[in-house]
Amino acid sequence: MKTNLLFELELPYLQTEYDLLKSIALNVENIGHSKFKWIFKIEDIEKVVRTLGKTFEFDDEDIKKMIPYSPLMEEKVGIEAGTKGKGYFKIIHRAPKLFICETIINEKPVRQKVPTENVSAMWKVMNAYSIGRYIKSSTVAENVITELEITRFNRGESGNFDFAKFFGERADYYRYFYGPLKILQSEGVIEHTKSGTVARLADGWDLQTQIRLGG
Repeated sequence: MKTNLLFELELPYLQTEYDLLKSIALNVENIGHSKFKWIFKIEDIEKVVRTLGKTFEFDDEDIKKMIPYSPLMEEKVGIEAGTKGKGYFKIIHRAPKLFICETIINEKPVRQKVPTENVSAMWKVMNAYSIGRYIKSSTVAENVITELEITRFNRGESGNFDFAKFFGERADYYRYFYGPLKILQSEGVIEHTKSGTVARLADGWDLQTQIRLGG
């Protein structure tokens, strides 16, 4: 018997996004206190992410519960156990002008270049916040893009940053935001949570020193 996977979100009332979410959702329920329970098909997750302008992740334990009911997933998990998988990230090379990093895309290791100026911009943005203060990823992304003086992700009339547009440009999203974020996370100076927030964990980290020392 074939099943359809759904996912549920509880969100406050979002005036701008309400009609867009309603056009995607299978069901929406007012649960009181200005909160709504939304039900979506798993296949619509990217539409929901673009509409909300932020990412979210499923709990690993919930995913594990589905493995026995999907022969293909169970086979892949068995094959990939102990190998590079989701969440894998490694700095392969660091130089004055760029980092070369390895991550997993479509189940294959891929090496990508991240300019050091983007890492520097990310670290400068995070230093504007106190240690341990968690900031929404979309806010951090906007501040990084502003620091780099990039305007092509802004809305035409208002000039405001359009995170959904930025998130949809996957190469730019990696180059300007995700790559620098993961580099700083691998250095142990910031934390990126599953709920889509970022916090600075340390003082005194210097990019040029790390490049010069090789770590």
